[in-house]
Amino acid sequence: MRAIIARPRAAAAAFAQALARRGIDSVAAPVLEIAPRAGVDVDGALAGAQAVLLTSANGARALAANTARRDVEVFAVGDATAAAARGAGFRAARSVDGDAAALARFAAARLDAAAGPVVHAGGVHAAGGLAAALARAGFACRRLALYEAVAADALPEAAAAALRCGAADGAALFSPRGAEVFVRLARAAGLADRLAEVDAWCLSAAVARAAGAARWRRVSAAAKPRANALRDLIAAAAKPSPGAEAAL
Repeated sequence: MRAIIARPRAAAAAFAQALARRGIDSVAAPVLEIAPRAGVDVDGALAGAQAVLLTSANGARALAANTARRDVEVFAVGDATAAAARGAGFRAARSVDGDAAALARFAAARLDAAAGPVVHAGGVHAAGGLAAALARAGFACRRLALYEAVAADALPEAAAAALRCGAADGAALFSPRGAEVFVRLARAAGLADRLAEVDAWCLSAAVARAAGAARWRRVSAAAKPRANALRDLIAAAAKPSPGAEAAL
């Protein structure tokens, strides 16, 4: 079993190690790379805010790099994002199980819309669903775009070669934009037909919808939008079916 990991380089390396512990080989395909943005007035956005909402570890690290404040309360999607925030010094960081919609519900249930705005710290291309959900609950939400996920110009050669030679069983896709860029670059490399021979293993239903722009052998989403759940999905795909075991 070999998986293509469509994730920024550093995160892809960590996920590759997790797969290797399950006996799964992998090829990194960093179709996006994280680039910090300069000149963002983080302290101005935090002034009067009652909480910061984080939907990724990248957001936690970017926030910490752009402000000395550590007194603000943080609500984060997933244990990994909350751990990144706590590791950066935000001690009042709580983890929310689920996705951005779950984060919005969690924040709305624990905060007072009249007590001040909340801040969503993330990337340039973050979906607007979180702010919209909070607005429906009566909250003012300030967006802090602290980094940009910059798309590669071409599919990394190792991933292209794995698709071209039939040496990959599927691609691990972590974000809707990452899925869109992977598909676009595969098409540009003349490998669209090869996608129909491999699986798309997606972090969430939203990622699966973006991956659906191409024809794959199979598109599946992790049980939860967590890296370990995606790892489990890939590991389950690596196991032979009962029928195959019987044939042996």
